[in-house]
Amino acid sequence: MRVFIFLHGAEKKTFLSLKPKREEPIICADSGIKLAMDLPYKPKNLLLIGDLDSVSKQDQAWCKRNNIPIQKYPENKDFTDGELALQYACKKYPKKEGKIILGGVSLLMDHTLGNILSTVPFVKGGHAVSFSLKNQFIYITKDSLKVNNCKDHTISLIPLVKTEIISTSGLEWQLSKENILPYKSRTLRNKARENQIKIEIKEGLIIVIESW
Repeated sequence: MRVFIFLHGAEKKTFLSLKPKREEPIICADSGIKLAMDLPYKPKNLLLIGDLDSVSKQDQAWCKRNNIPIQKYPENKDFTDGELALQYACKKYPKKEGKIILGGVSLLMDHTLGNILSTVPFVKGGHAVSFSLKNQFIYITKDSLKVNNCKDHTISLIPLVKTEIISTSGLEWQLSKENILPYKSRTLRNKARENQIKIEIKEGLIIVIESW
C-alpha cells in the first residue's frame, strides 16, 4: 500500500496514472484538497491538514458534508503545510508504505526546494519518499533504488552528502565503486538505455530525478 500526499499543484491525470486504490490513504495539505474533490472515486481514507489559508469556506464545507477529518493549525508556524502532511504520514503509516507526493514543485524555487529538502529527515528515518509530477519522478533516497519503465528517460543523480555508489546498471554512463560529491554536476543528465535501471548505494543520500 502507498500513502499519497497532495500539495498545491497536484494534477489529476498524473495521480490517476499511478492507478491508485480506494483504500490507499490520501493526505491533503491545504489547497491539495482541490484534487481530492475532483477524483472520480471516493477515497476510503482522506484527511485535510494545514492552516487552511488557501482553502475556501466552500471547500471546507464540502469536507464537512463528506465527513472528511480536518486538522487545522495556526498560520504562524515554523513549518509548511507540506512538511506537516509528510510528518503526519510518516508518523501514522509504516516505513514500508511509500509516501508519494503530488504537486509542490513549481517555478517558485524557494517553494520547490523547501518541499524537496524537507523530506530528508524522514528519508533518513527509513521512509521511502518520492514526488510524482507531470514529466518527472523525484526520488530522495539513502538506499539502493530501482526505477522501472524508464527507457530513454533522463536520469540525474544529485548527492546531498558524499555518496558511495557501488554500481549502476541500465544507464548510458555507468558508475562503479565511486564516490559522488555534493555541488558537482558530473552525474546530471544521464540516459536510461534499458527499461529498468538500478543504482546500488553503499552509503550516502541522493536525489534521483527521472525526466521525460
